[in-house]
Amino acid sequence: MGARRAKIRELLAEALGLELGGGLTPETHTRVWRGSRRTVDVRFANVRDETDIPDSELRAVDRSRVVIDFPFDDPGRGPADDLVRVENLRQANGPSPTVCWLPLFLTEQSLDRLGRLVVLEYILTGDRFEGFTTHLAPQDRVEARHLLRNQAESLRGQLFDVLRQAYGLEIPDQRWVRTDIRPRDQFPTLDPTLAVRPPAAATLRDAFERLLDQVMAHRHPAHPEFEEEVRLGDLRTALRHVQRAAGQRDRRVDIPQPDRKPVRKVLGPLKIATTGEAHIVLDRHWRDHFHRKQAEHPGVPVTVERLKRWIDEPQPMGLDDRVANLVIAAYVIADDRVLIHAGQPVEPNVERLDPATEVVTQKLPSEQEWEVARDRAQAVFGLAASPLRSAANVAHLVAGMHEVAATHAEDCRRLVGALDAAATRIGVDAQADRLRTARAARDLVHGIRAADAADAVRLLVRAEVPTTAEALGRSLHSAGLVATALAGTNWELIDSTRTLSGEWAVQGAGIGERVVTAIQHDELVKSLGDVLSAEERAATDLITSAAARSATNGPPAPPAPGR
Repeated sequence: MGARRAKIRELLAEALGLELGGGLTPETHTRVWRGSRRTVDVRFANVRDETDIPDSELRAVDRSRVVIDFPFDDPGRGPADDLVRVENLRQANGPSPTVCWLPLFLTEQSLDRLGRLVVLEYILTGDRFEGFTTHLAPQDRVEARHLLRNQAESLRGQLFDVLRQAYGLEIPDQRWVRTDIRPRDQFPTLDPTLAVRPPAAATLRDAFERLLDQVMAHRHPAHPEFEEEVRLGDLRTALRHVQRAAGQRDRRVDIPQPDRKPVRKVLGPLKIATTGEAHIVLDRHWRDHFHRKQAEHPGVPVTVERLKRWIDEPQPMGLDDRVANLVIAAYVIADDRVLIHAGQPVEPNVERLDPATEVVTQKLPSEQEWEVARDRAQAVFGLAASPLRSAANVAHLVAGMHEVAATHAEDCRRLVGALDAAATRIGVDAQADRLRTARAARDLVHGIRAADAADAVRLLVRAEVPTTAEALGRSLHSAGLVATALAGTNWELIDSTRTLSGEWAVQGAGIGERVVTAIQHDELVKSLGDVLSAEERAATDLITSAAARSATNGPPAPPAPGR
């Protein structure tokens, strides 16, 4: 019986479109259902035999499972025994998303055909045919191989016809199959709420797919009907435009031509937005749903894990994890919420949201604070922010400020140190505009890096601005270049010009004064790097000229005696 089981498994796998695993048993089957990739477990086994398939393997755990029985059994056994096993297990252990596919049993005539096919294909495999036909002449051997191959192909075709009858696709012919089970009993399940209808199909492959449709639709009745498979890029594109729409007062944005198909494919079926031909308008569906659930469970932390459970109420949607992440991210953005994990804000995304991440209400700045923050963000950080005061816009602005602050924080620290050293050396007041502005920029970027969203905005609004916001921004963005210029300046050369006397004294003093003036004024007023470079060249020329004149004229004549 083992060889016949293996051959039936092979024939069924081919007819069903399954790939056999290493043990001749396909462990999983993946297909796209309603635009979502779904995997089911598939087993070929004798359902009534606990040694062939123990209870633990008959019951599904996470994925749905289809157990396909063989169209024969030991003498005295039949499909009724399979039905009894399924019913007993269902009553003893509760529901499980397992469907069994019980065939009509083959008649002796069909089993004889199956046996002949097993023998023929065994002979035709590898070098066995040569061993069985050593007594034949070479030409006779070729003809014999051709004849056996034709017989095997004919038997395979006949058995495929028989299997379509046995597994409920065609009217049974009692010459080939026994009518020992009713069609409605061919699909017993371990879930009493699931009644499988015999799938009407022309091929076993189509029947299998329609069977899976019923199983998945029962498990996930509220799953959206996506037109085609939803891919990660579609989800990212959709989220990007949700963020744009949330930044508008009317929650509406136009969608550029290349993004319209993925946006329509995803957002409409998920009830995240109403999709027009070239625009979207955010819906209230998920906000209203999650608000109702929070009202039903007052005081409980609203985590990603809890929201995913609520997505499946009142009917399971069974969304792919990344699709569920899109629903949550869109809700967070549209409802002015933020994601917090381990005390730190998390950017809404579709790739991964930790189940323990909490959804909390965003502390928003006042309208007046937001207006000031927008102006200062543009002037200081070079960031444009939407006029709409929303959690999404606040988070977007703060993320941009964090990025700029992280880029320039070390340069701002270096600049303050370099300016302090230069000011001390050449006698510039520590309260000069450039030094005060540099310290304010350093303090601002370090404060921004440590602040949360609302505090970062308030910190920007209340930040010290010694002169102008534009000067503060120029100091921040040029800090690295200016600090490097200060560190690379030949200060000994500059100092030496200040000690010149005679005809060189005025020029030497002018060099020092111009450097002092540049260090006193903001970078927005004078480019310190340019001044230092120019005055260093001037100092070099002046010292060179003074040295040349001194060498030409020689030392001054000694005074006359008595003078």
